[in-house]
Formats: sequence, structure tokens, C-alpha cells
Amino acid sequence: MDEIDLLEMGSYTELQGGNILIPKGYSSILEPMTKNIAPDKMLTGDPVKKIIWNSDQHSPSDDIGDESEDSDQTVIEDMSKSSGSGKTVNDGSSKSVDTPHKPKKKYVEVQCGSGKKLYANHVICTIPLGVLKEEAANIFDPPLPSYKMESLERLLFGTVDKIFLEYERPFLNSDVTEIMLLWETPSSPEPMEDSWYKKIYSFAKVTETLLLGWVSGKEAEYMETLAMDEVAATCTKILRKFLKDPCVPEPLTCVCTSWKKQPFTKGSYTAIGVGASQSDIESLAQPLYRNVHDKKPTLLFAGEHTHNQFYSTAHGAYLSGRIAAQRLTDADETRESNIECTGSADLHAWIQGIQLEG
Repeated sequence: MDEIDLLEMGSYTELQGGNILIPKGYSSILEPMTKNIAPDKMLTGDPVKKIIWNSDQHSPSDDIGDESEDSDQTVIEDMSKSSGSGKTVNDGSSKSVDTPHKPKKKYVEVQCGSGKKLYANHVICTIPLGVLKEEAANIFDPPLPSYKMESLERLLFGTVDKIFLEYERPFLNSDVTEIMLLWETPSSPEPMEDSWYKKIYSFAKVTETLLLGWVSGKEAEYMETLAMDEVAATCTKILRKFLKDPCVPEPLTCVCTSWKKQPFTKGSYTAIGVGASQSDIESLAQPLYRNVHDKKPTLLFAGEHTHNQFYSTAHGAYLSGRIAAQRLTDADETRESNIECTGSADLHAWIQGIQLEG
């Protein structure tokens, strides 16, 4: 908590309606959204290494700011398969492209780890804040404006992990829904290896045989370095201590998340650190234009770290993506427009229109 700006805690908006459990996980949201997109039009499993969002290939006469006649076209060039003929695969258009070179009137080049190159008029970047904080200087060409880099530096991307403990049989009273842990403050600093578990602040009962523990901060990062068996043994000691029951069984299975060490997240979600403010989130959300004449932005940003009210939430990420897409699809979009989402009284309103299978 020493790293969190208390003055900015009120900037976060809590939605009414409580948390909801999405059937079958987040894939049940993605599936209906992608069912009408051909599989060969989606590229997965190929991390982005570079986004060249302001190419200097255009002559001044090209920079008139008008959308090109094929502005809905995205072209993929597979460098791993390119030869003298340089065939490329078209992604997003029914036309074929028979050139290994950049197509005309394409503003953005996205380079992937496999060697593939994608060309488009617009890119919506949803790279998590944790990755941006470490890699933004290497990903974007030209570099992001200084105000965005400074906001990346100020904002925090903390770690919150879950510990799932599965048991063969119930051992808690049926009336118990959660075990809250309260530790005494040590008289002197303790080594991380001897105290990390004190950051586990509760064990919630998911089912009669499944407990969910929460751990955060540097202690969560340390936990990610431990073997599951060691985490399970430590949790068993904690439960026996707080329940005053030496017969608490060991779990059959222990599964922990590891958000910090995952290379494509490097943390869990955004927090406003000391010296940062809500305006830093707004700065990250600002789209970038290739030149002053363009009607629509070239590089847009989405993700929970770009929603100034619902940062650190899944619905914030979802809404920010819709806002970015709306900037591109609205025919009368101008750089001065202010796109807002209404009806925030109920979380279910944010997923209206998405068919979730139970």
C-alpha cells in the first residue's frame, strides 16, 4: 500500500451487480465474437515484435489524410516463406497480393516473431501495461510520445495471484464461506522466504472441496518461484494454525496462477502509484495520428490500463476495445470527438448482445 496513491483511489468506479461468473471462461465471450471470422483471417501464437506506425515510405503528396480505397485491407507477408516471387497472403480482403513489398497506401507495418509482416491503415494495440512498461521503447517505431512514456513509468502494474486448493473431502463447517487471515506486525523486517505467506489475506470456499487463496505484491512474485508442493504445504500449515485444527488435510491438488512471470502479461492489472494520476491512464488511451490531416487515428490503444474508470477490470478492457473500434468505424469520427459509454449501473449491460452458453 505504500506504493499506491491514496488520493487517486476514488478515481476507480465500482459497478453495481457484483461479480459474475462467465460460463466456460473468457473463451465463451471470444467464440461468438469470432465465429463469423474465417480462421485464416486471424493470426495467433505469433507475438508482435515491432509496430512501425509512421512509415516514411510515403511521399508528401500521399499524406493528404484521406482514407485509401482499400482501407479495410490487411496484408500479411510471411518472410519465412518468401522467395524470389515473394507471394503474400491477404488477410481481410478478397483480393490477392503478388508483391513482397509494402503495399501502397498502407500506413502501419507490424512485425511478428515468426518473420510475418502485416500491413494496415490502423492498428489497435492491446498489449498489457506490464509488457509496455518493459518493451514499449523497443516495440514502437517511431517511439511513443514522451507524455505516454512518462505515464507508463508512473503507473504501476501489480501482481495478484490465486492459489487453488482441491481436497478429497470437505473439512470446513458448511456455514463457513471464507477464512480471513490477520497477522501480527513483526518487530523487525523478515526475510521474504520466511514471510511471503503472510500476504495471503484469505481462503474463500469455492465449493465444499475447493478453496481459493489470494496473495499479492512482491510476496506473490516470490510465490511464483516456488514449487506447487511447497505452496500447498505452507497453506496447510496456515489453515491448521488459524483453524486450530492439526487434522486439516493436505490438498490433493494445488494450482497457482503466475501472472508476473508470464512473458505476455508481466503482472496482473493496473494501479495508480504515488505520483501518478487518472490523467496518466487517459494519456495512454489517447490515439496517435500519422499526420494532422488524417481523419482517423493510425495507432489506437485499448486494454484495462486505458479505461480511466474501470482500470484493473475485465469489463474495462472490453469497453476500451469497443471504444477504440468505434473510433474507426464511425463515419463522422474526428480527433476531437469524445466517445463515452453509458449505462454503467449494471455490469450485465456491458456484455449485452454477447450470447453466453451455459
